[in-house]
Amino acid sequence: MEDYNPNDYYLDDDSTEEYITSILVDINARSFCMFGSDGSERNVESDSVEEFMVVLSLIRDVVDEEIVYYVDPLVKTPN
Repeated sequence: MEDYNPNDYYLDDDSTEEYITSILVDINARSFCMFGSDGSERNVESDSVEEFMVVLSLIRDVVDEEIVYYVDPLVKTPN
């Protein structure tokens, strides 16, 4: 797998294009919800654990960790 440099993904100008403001990671559902600067919302679901891990690794390598949030995992407690 190729190493990612987050600086390769930053824009140098202050254009009016949409950008990601936050990402919500749901490990249980193997999905991601990305929120855009224009108020849009995009859900990305993974078909396999491997696919989920590839996308999660990319997010962790490229995206500023301050805008990545995680859904609390579901755990079964003994009765």
